[in-house]
Amino acid sequence: MKSTLSQAIKGILKLLKKGRMGRRNRLKGAHGRGTLAKKKPPIFGMIQRGGQVVIRMLENVKQKTIEPLITATIAVGTLVYTDEYSIYSRLKDWGYGHKSVCHGAGEYA
Repeated sequence: MKSTLSQAIKGILKLLKKGRMGRRNRLKGAHGRGTLAKKKPPIFGMIQRGGQVVIRMLENVKQKTIEPLITATIAVGTLVYTDEYSIYSRLKDWGYGHKSVCHGAGEYA
């Protein structure tokens, strides 16, 4: 997948996803993650501190879905901050520095 950016993003980045990742019991509607088929697609964002923002709508939230986006957009060796979600566990294997935050403990990137 080719990036629409003229250069790969470098520096410190934050990855985020937005979708139906979980819901409080008092909220109505289906539980679970959104997909294109459910018409509630997950949104994946790559935000460079003080720089570029790249946002993509995903088919699903899986490593095989996010890897091409990350490798086409972010320069190898870049330090990437994420939450503790397991889809980010292979960032180091893909050649990126990786630090995670725990939202439950009040941490944010």
